[in-house]
Amino acid sequence: MQVNTITGGRNAFNAMLYNVPDNNTLTWLNNNMSRAKEVLSGVADHMVNASINMYNKINSNASINAAKALISEQGGHINPYVIYSVDYNNIVNANMIMQQYIMSNPIVQELYVNNMCYGFEETYYNEQPGVYGEDRYEYQRVMDGVLHEDGDHMSISHYTNTSDTELNIYDQYSILESWQHAENMILNTANDPTDPDRGKL
Repeated sequence: MQVNTITGGRNAFNAMLYNVPDNNTLTWLNNNMSRAKEVLSGVADHMVNASINMYNKINSNASINAAKALISEQGGHINPYVIYSVDYNNIVNANMIMQQYIMSNPIVQELYVNNMCYGFEETYYNEQPGVYGEDRYEYQRVMDGVLHEDGDHMSISHYTNTSDTELNIYDQYSILESWQHAENMILNTANDPTDPDRGKL
């Protein structure tokens, strides 16, 4: 028995099995493969760009703010982790996260510490007992970078010990507006904004 051994790479093996391809066939294949590559490249680029544009549309500040405004209009207390502006008449219906921020308002907090307000009693949990004012985590997140009156002058405080991401301007404004509504209720009506029965302070 005689064994013939042929040495060579893949091309030599293919040439032996399938014969040497015709030059016209090779030219046609190369041209069509180049055109197909260009078309597919254009489609792929279009798909990538369309995906990026859709991501940017969904995650833009305008979209997020519009969604938050809608939540705020609807009362917002459906989702316990959404920050929204709680209006004057709905402070008592604030969701869990807004309760934490409302209770970190210095005026509301002082009333709560002195047992002078209800303090969302059935749903609020004080995560930092014994910590007051500027030392409170929620207060620092709200007031970080906000210009405010400090006695006879204006000041801006920057807090660096907050572990979470910073609140965006919309969230800070929503909380500050909610604080203003709570303070107005306390100062103008002497009603407890954290009491569902609107009891007097």
